[in-house]
Amino acid sequence: MTPVERPAPRYLAHTSLVWRLLFGTVGDPWPARVTEGLVTICPVAHAELRHGLRPGVDPTPFYLALDQAFGSVPMKHFNRQPEAADVAKRLRALGIGRLPSLMDIVTALTARDHGLTLVHTDDHFEAIGQVCPGIPMIKVVADRPPRPAPDPSTRRRGLLRSLLDD
Repeated sequence: MTPVERPAPRYLAHTSLVWRLLFGTVGDPWPARVTEGLVTICPVAHAELRHGLRPGVDPTPFYLALDQAFGSVPMKHFNRQPEAADVAKRLRALGIGRLPSLMDIVTALTARDHGLTLVHTDDHFEAIGQVCPGIPMIKVVADRPPRPAPDPSTRRRGLLRSLLDD
């Protein structure tokens, strides 16, 4: 499906859903909706997915496959920090234990800006929905993707450890 043929998306997939789709742990109807072009992602998901790649891996083929499968919607207002910080402040006022990350809040705000339904697998989006009730959300129940065995040759060293070892 070329970008010209892609229908208008109806759903914005959070990174948690994209990983599970990639590993095949999400059932119907979501794989079909992705194939139909109804599910898209935003730059936040691109950034978070890149973080999950092994160090030294060229992300270009991965991004091309993501763009072909999902397409992407822009963040209408690139600087969402003030509004996202306000949402985080309201969440803290509710006494929410583990707060959603600012990236998750920005993803939810991006869905709202585009009139999309946010599709996710994480419990903390329900908290965002409490303080931003105008954002439609769907929580998908899916198994966690398998974790690869650690590869000692690509292990990242923290700054403190690198200073101590040198």
